[in-house]
Amino acid sequence: MVNDRDGQEAKSLRYHNKNVDVSLFLIPYSISVPAEIAKHLLIKNMETDSSNEFTAQTQGAGAVDQVYINYKADDGKPHGFAGANYFSKANIEKSQNPSGR
Repeated sequence: MVNDRDGQEAKSLRYHNKNVDVSLFLIPYSISVPAEIAKHLLIKNMETDSSNEFTAQTQGAGAVDQVYINYKADDGKPHGFAGANYFSKANIEKSQNPSGR
């Protein structure tokens, strides 16, 4: 059993058996979400969206891969759910300390 800082069982783990792993496409990780939510998620490869200013900034900082996750509601409208960026170790260290000190 994993506990949170207050010593209580973490709520996100309590329902783990009902969760599914959702692949993050090109990023070599996944997220675990309730199955009811997972069926509404759409993963978008942000590398192909050169018009997005945030994507351009993140690529400039050295992101190797980027994805954006939308939740498609029952009415068909997409809503922002999460984003993920994948950096090489060298690039993440550089982006945390751009001056190199």
